[in-house]
Amino acid sequence: MVHIMLDYVDHVTFCSRLKAALMEQKQWPEICKIQENVCCLQHLCRLKIKACLGRLGLRAPIFMSFLPLPERLKQYILYKEYDLYAQKCQTQSK
Repeated sequence: MVHIMLDYVDHVTFCSRLKAALMEQKQWPEICKIQENVCCLQHLCRLKIKACLGRLGLRAPIFMSFLPLPERLKQYILYKEYDLYAQKCQTQSK
């Protein structure tokens, strides 16, 4: 869950209660490493594009179809690389 949260924002400051709970998890060193590293430029661009589009634009799938962007960029903005169900369906249909 923490990995997903860190993917959707550029930097997260954990509250003391959440940090205390996370410190007890075996994944804590990995979470610290992610927090210490700067996000790649590609990911920061995705976050900025999403912020410019706004929440409503990203919730309506039809909105993305009207944008003059390459299909691969649209998929990247919408985190389609994490949509394992859709990937499985595409693989089966080929």
